[in-house]
Amino acid sequence: MKRTTLLLPLTTLGCNLNTACRARLWAALCLAGLLATTAPPAQAAVTEAWVQRYNGPANSSDGAQALAVDSSGNVAVTGSSSNGTNSDYYTAKYAAANGALLWEQRYNGPANSGDGANAVTVDSSGNVVVAGSSQGDFYTAKYAMTDGSLLWERRYNAGFSQVGQVRAVAVDRSGNVVVTGGAGYDNGFGRYLDFYTAKYAAADGALLWENRYGATDGSDGAAAVAIDGGGNVVVTGVSNNGGGFYTGADYYTAKYAAADGALFWEKTYNGPANGEDRAQAVAVDGSGNVIVTGISSGTNDYDYYTAKYAAADGVLLWEKRYGGPADTYLLACAVAVDGGGNVVATGTSAAGAYLAKYAAADGALLWEKRYDGPWFDQSQTVAVHGNGNVVVAGTFNIGFPSYVIDYYTAKYAAIDGALLWEKRYNDPANGDDRLGGGRSLALGHNGMVAVTGSSGGDYATVVYWENLPPVSAALVPAGVRLRFTGVTGRSYNLERAPAVTGPWTTLATPTAPPGGLIEYVDTNPPVDTAFYRTSTP
Repeated sequence: MKRTTLLLPLTTLGCNLNTACRARLWAALCLAGLLATTAPPAQAAVTEAWVQRYNGPANSSDGAQALAVDSSGNVAVTGSSSNGTNSDYYTAKYAAANGALLWEQRYNGPANSGDGANAVTVDSSGNVVVAGSSQGDFYTAKYAMTDGSLLWERRYNAGFSQVGQVRAVAVDRSGNVVVTGGAGYDNGFGRYLDFYTAKYAAADGALLWENRYGATDGSDGAAAVAIDGGGNVVVTGVSNNGGGFYTGADYYTAKYAAADGALFWEKTYNGPANGEDRAQAVAVDGSGNVIVTGISSGTNDYDYYTAKYAAADGVLLWEKRYGGPADTYLLACAVAVDGGGNVVATGTSAAGAYLAKYAAADGALLWEKRYDGPWFDQSQTVAVHGNGNVVVAGTFNIGFPSYVIDYYTAKYAAIDGALLWEKRYNDPANGDDRLGGGRSLALGHNGMVAVTGSSGGDYATVVYWENLPPVSAALVPAGVRLRFTGVTGRSYNLERAPAVTGPWTTLATPTAPPGGLIEYVDTNPPVDTAFYRTSTP
């Protein structure tokens, strides 16, 4: 949803911006501008716009695992919900403006066995794709944007032992769907998993290609997927390579061709301790280069390990390890890339949540931030706005004596990691509130931030909106002068529309100087009505 702080009509009813009207309108606009700028914001602010909770029919255990935001700002969430016997998929779509329920869908598999979605995405039309596990099979469903009607569904039997679970889903620019995870089989001596990745056609879910990878006598599985600008698919996760759980686990990353899933390249990483190394997340930059992050055995315990691979052949461009101030247990959970190719990685340590930003070219540390509240705090997911500002979400433990856990969401400035705002969500019963994990955060227009998870045994989805600075407008000989006070160093879109409902056109994207005052002259305003506002790039 587009968030408007002030809309200033440049004409009164039936009046054009002609010479006869200018004097009368100038006074009106000056008055409006005075009222709009009497209390400019001194710093970034955010409002809890709405909260939606869902308690399933069994009044039992319900928890959202993932969400996605469509181009209109509507929010789709998915996860699992108890039906009294086992769990079902439960997916809901909420309106951007107020969280009103647009539609909902439950899926109970053919044997009324355990079903649970782990991932969700939306295509360019706003259709919703969910994926997870159903009775040990991969199960993927696509729902229509408007009413949630089922467009298609696909099952994949994981193997004799029927242990398969989609861990991640993505759509390409054509709306084709890619799912990945772990698929199990039983060789008579034990149960093992392979990477399994499949691509389905946008229109009907027809299988376009599938790819399976498994090291000999090992347990392997994908944790994350990303699609580059050419539609090529990158998956990452863990491969045990025939070793034990703690000594054979390595990062494994593979890139597949968009058209047929042919393997372009594959890379493994075995850390210096020859111990447990597990990739948790993957992202691609604008050039198709691949970034992975996760956990790697270090000297005394576990470290963050982040690596960047070249798009064409997977050559290692740079790598970074982070062992923390005391070389204690660290777990990188999520990674994202900004428009300049810089990398942000976040996760957990014994010293609380940790966030680092690395330079695109060589991985040099640009800045790092820690958040350590009264008790053990976790950062589970990260996303980057178009202007480079970074949003992280996780859990906040209030500590002794209650040890109540809340959602925690924070936004940091692109340039130096300065904290722009932070918010906590505590449910009405003051119970435990836990994010769904690495896919439980999504961003929308104008600083919209959405998070979801489990709260007191229910789904709880929370949406925040940034409070944008109001605009003052005045007629001047050169056109229309627009002024507003932003936060120093932050960028804003100045937008104009012929009506309050749009369509909106970006006139400029200035960055606030020291003091925050931004002035812009629209030298070519329309001859009739116009509306102006600020938005977040």
